[in-house]
Amino acid sequence: MSAKNFIIKNGLTIGSTEAIDSSGDLTAAAFGTAANEAIDDRVNALLTAGTGISLSYDDSAGTLTVTGQVGDVTSVVAGSGLTGGGTSGDVTLNVIGGTGITANANDIALSSTVAGDGLAHASGVLSVNVDDSSIETDSDTLQVKAGGVTNAMLAGSIAASKLAGSIGNSLLSNSSITIDGTAVSLGGSISTNNTQLTQENVEDFVGGMLDGTETGISVSYDDTNGNLDFVVADSDFALTGDVTGTATQTAKGNVSISTTIAANSVALGTDTTGNYIAAVSAGTGVSVSGSGEGATSTVSIGQAVGTSDSPTFDDLTVSGNLTVNGSTVTNSATNTTIEDQLIELGTGNSGSASGDAGIVIERGSDANVFLGWDESADQFQLATTTATGASTGDLSLTDANLKAGTITYASLSDGAITITGFVDEDAMGSNSASLVPTQQSVKAYVDSQVAAVDDTVLRATFTANSSDSSFSLGTMPNTSGRTYVGSKLTIKVSTAFSGGSVDGILVNDGTNDLMGVAQNDPTTTGVYIVDLGAEAIAGGATVTVSFKQSNGSTASTPTAGVCVATLEYQFLT
Repeated sequence: MSAKNFIIKNGLTIGSTEAIDSSGDLTAAAFGTAANEAIDDRVNALLTAGTGISLSYDDSAGTLTVTGQVGDVTSVVAGSGLTGGGTSGDVTLNVIGGTGITANANDIALSSTVAGDGLAHASGVLSVNVDDSSIETDSDTLQVKAGGVTNAMLAGSIAASKLAGSIGNSLLSNSSITIDGTAVSLGGSISTNNTQLTQENVEDFVGGMLDGTETGISVSYDDTNGNLDFVVADSDFALTGDVTGTATQTAKGNVSISTTIAANSVALGTDTTGNYIAAVSAGTGVSVSGSGEGATSTVSIGQAVGTSDSPTFDDLTVSGNLTVNGSTVTNSATNTTIEDQLIELGTGNSGSASGDAGIVIERGSDANVFLGWDESADQFQLATTTATGASTGDLSLTDANLKAGTITYASLSDGAITITGFVDEDAMGSNSASLVPTQQSVKAYVDSQVAAVDDTVLRATFTANSSDSSFSLGTMPNTSGRTYVGSKLTIKVSTAFSGGSVDGILVNDGTNDLMGVAQNDPTTTGVYIVDLGAEAIAGGATVTVSFKQSNGSTASTPTAGVCVATLEYQFLT
């Protein structure tokens, strides 16, 4: 006969003593004298006394006494400035006071007697006295003020004897003087051959330097009156080239020269500087009439180009900016290309916006197309219209069709319902009025609801993955007016479970255990069935299947194994 699993339901009673209760736990009555004695001896064998600890086990009384050592401070010695101390019990140390120092319960106070010269005492605090004119205190620093010590503060207050020999030249900003180009330190000396010269000496020196004759100038010195006499010779001027005339300057006085330019003697570009027009010649598209010396030149391009004229050109390239101030610009080109990446419509508008703005496509006898901003509706619109590019204000617009690829939007609205997005949500947990589910989500939700209501079955398959210790069998439906009862629970182990010390499976509906760990053996393949006998299950309850270790409560995380759990239920109305 092959081995069979022994399933105990609703407890185990031996004789008149209940040994295992309905949840599968051992009762207190199951532990007799022999079991208690064995447990006491095992606990005594497990415990070992550590440092400072002693153990005493009384087998007859079934008690275990743990005793620890008691310590104490051996000695507290008062150091410098302290009194008191002791070798046991509570020990007190006191601070020794002194002249001007008082030891209080929580602090040490200074009296005014400790304030010497230059110090002040107030409320137990010592401070430095300063006149605050040139000396100041900054936090814990005594310093000279930013303005320093003024001359007025020093006038007459420092005797010369106190400065003698105490300030070196290196400490002075001007510590030397210059004599005959030589710098001499203060207190130093210099030898020089220079002496003060008399006026006669100076005159003789100068006279000796200038006395003589230079080109066109003669100089003589009169020692008697101390004068220098300069005589300048006459100069003659001769004019040559294309200008004729003569002049003489006597004693370097003023000269007036009258000249005449010879006829045909000035060559443009050779005898002149600056800009000039030698001749006017006609270029491409330009004609010239009248040219040469004394002529009046007329330049023409074949059409009027005045500010009020309308000239016509075959090709026109504008290198600078082009500003058109008229009311209409007509472009009759077959194709127009624009290099700019941005085009601004309505340039110069100010204040509140008014009138539609956009692009109108002319379609001949068919309705035109408008692509732009509908100001009256305050929205961007693609529409057909009878308006043209010359129309203004709010246009008459009719919605037009749009064909595009992928469209990204913030929301879609028909005026009554607004859609903010699409979701792939099988359980429909968002319960949103603005989200649209995918076809797959709708099918999955409908399938789950049909299974929950019509099939009256919860079923789930689990494969061990070394990380999960439980899985959800499903959620009971919760239809108003119905009461749900379980009829049968089946666990089919197709691949034996192992790893994680797995020993049993527990099935719970959040309130009651529908199958206990003692009613199955997941380490062995087989089908384990529990007749629930119309056991009540709360509507909306989540049924969970958990793996347990041999004690029935510690979670197990199996590394291998496959099972299918099925809960069959009914509902009453």
